[in-house]
Amino acid sequence: MPLFLTLAGLGQVAAEPFEPGNVLISTENSVHEYTPNGTWVRTLPIPYPTGTRPVTESARDALVDANGNLQIYNGTFDPYLSRYDVAAQSWTHWTFTGWSTANNVSYGGIASHGHSIFVTDMSTYGQGDIPKGLVRFDLLTGGAQRFADTIDFIDVTLGLDGLLYGLAGDERSVYVYDPSTLTQVRALSLPFGSYIRGIAVSTAGEIYGASWNDTIHRFSATGVQLGVIPSGAYDLVDIDISPLYEQVVVGSRFGTIVFTNLALTYPWSINVGGSTAFATFVPPDNQGHDDNNLLVSSGNTLTE
Repeated sequence: MPLFLTLAGLGQVAAEPFEPGNVLISTENSVHEYTPNGTWVRTLPIPYPTGTRPVTESARDALVDANGNLQIYNGTFDPYLSRYDVAAQSWTHWTFTGWSTANNVSYGGIASHGHSIFVTDMSTYGQGDIPKGLVRFDLLTGGAQRFADTIDFIDVTLGLDGLLYGLAGDERSVYVYDPSTLTQVRALSLPFGSYIRGIAVSTAGEIYGASWNDTIHRFSATGVQLGVIPSGAYDLVDIDISPLYEQVVVGSRFGTIVFTNLALTYPWSINVGGSTAFATFVPPDNQGHDDNNLLVSSGNTLTE
């Protein structure tokens, strides 16, 4: 059974829907909502369901699901899928046997498709944490399953082309799946030395990469590099594309959030502190991905 926790005292603003097109930033165990022009809207602290948060268990990537609720990759060696129900102003947490990620500030991806939430899984040295792959949580049944279990994944995204993309720990191998059947569609390799830590995919199937070497990349659907620009930030960790405005947002290790477009021109940035920041757009019409709001997550249980 999932562990259920209600978080009180956030006020009326916490019950308002996330605005499509805004950006959500997950950093320092809170999620901050910003408008597309960088104006702060609100902040929601992310609880850890067992009480005091262990120092290793940082909240990581975030998204808004098809129901308009916030989903968080909440932890490291003992992570939870943490959902904030906007209408009820309450949190619910699930975990899964053997699910974990290596303690690297850039790892830990999350994606949404319909009533499914996908998270990355890696082999770590905790007791029972040898399994790896991708884990799908079913929001309707409360169940979970692991697939692609021969690969350590560091990021996962639902492309705007409708396919699920997983980025492996070698920072260049990308595996593509049908999110409904979990069947592998194809695999590809990005150029050696790109050091990609986060990926996003356009409606055309082009892959956008956030690189640990501070650059933002654009690749074809087959992995050929089409463009690259310096971000002006250090150690990029996350990237997302707005389906509304074809805008790109990138999170970094030290709190700088970079905005650009699909052509990778005219980048600009804001700063949300000094810690690792994951970023995502609020999807349009609660379809699980939005371009008007940005969610940024920095660094809880469904039982098998």
